[in-house]
Parts: sequence; structure tokens; C-alpha cells
Amino acid sequence: RDGPLMIPYVKAAITPMLTAGSSESPKYAVRVNLPAPSDEDIEWLEFGLALPRPQGDNGDGPPPERPKVEVASASIEGVPVRAVTKAVVKPEANGNTTVPFGEASGKEWITWVKIHVGEAGGGKMDILYLVGGNETNSTEETKSPSLASTPIILSALLPSFSLPVGELEVNVPIQTGMSRPLFTLRLC
Repeated sequence: RDGPLMIPYVKAAITPMLTAGSSESPKYAVRVNLPAPSDEDIEWLEFGLALPRPQGDNGDGPPPERPKVEVASASIEGVPVRAVTKAVVKPEANGNTTVPFGEASGKEWITWVKIHVGEAGGGKMDILYLVGGNETNSTEETKSPSLASTPIILSALLPSFSLPVGELEVNVPIQTGMSRPLFTLRLC
């Protein structure tokens, strides 16, 4: 390798799993493709998933319910590899004056993911994770024509790597037969 260690490209495809009559953020799947880092010292590829911190959130009220994240599969060159997820917990206030993890960036960290690279550096890595929104049961209000035509906002959790990324490409496949989008996508 010549130059600093980095990820040359990351390609992500977001597939919403829309539920009829739901007024909340839909569940969705994210498939991420990238080359595995080729440095012999890197045993694991790590990335975090975060949402923007709500405006005016001072941490006094109850925290909003976080989306549930599950790594469905991870592989390098088609061979399954180990994936570990860990929820990011905000540190307890103990009078310490340091800034807790994630607060400096203005993001609410949801989970941290580690994918075992081992000696397969440079191979094509494929990661699929599912994000579950906070969907509620459909009501008569959400079935009304005026509300049914309102687009749903989808805040998509994209990976934040500790290594620099050269290019990030995000694709959202258009569902066939739709005359207009049913949702608005906000990348996080």
C-alpha cells in the first residue's frame, strides 16, 4: 500500500419496507459494499450509526426511542464473517467535565458495529443491516386520503467509519408502478 490507510469507496443501497397505513418511519434495509481494509494490523472494521440530535434537546426529558439495528449478514468475497453490534450508551453524569462520546458531533449515536476482517484484507466486503422504525398501528386518521398522500420522512442510518472514505455512493431503488415518491429520504 502506498499512502495512508483509507477506504477508497463505500456503496450503500437503501431499501424501504413500507407498511400500509403506518404514520411512522418505515423499516428499511441497508446493503453496504466496500473493499476490506488491507492493513495487517486491522483485525476488525468498525463503524457507528447515528442520527442527528433533535433541535433543542438538552437531555432533560425522556430520551426518544432509538431505532433497532440488526446486522443480518456480513461477508468477504462471499464467505460469511463475524459481525458484532454494541449499543452506544451515554455515560452517566458524574461531575466529569469531558464531553461524552458523540456529543461533540451533534449526533445521537445508536450502535457500534464491528466486522471481522482477519487476513482477508482487500477483498469485497458486503454488509446487510436492518433498521426498524417506531411504527404504530394504523388508525382511521392515517387511512384518510389527505394523510395518505403525505410523504413519510425516512432518516436513514449510514455508516460512519473511523477510517477516511474516498467516495460515498448512496442508491435508493425506485419502486415500479409509483407515480411519485412515498417518502422523503434524510441521510444521517
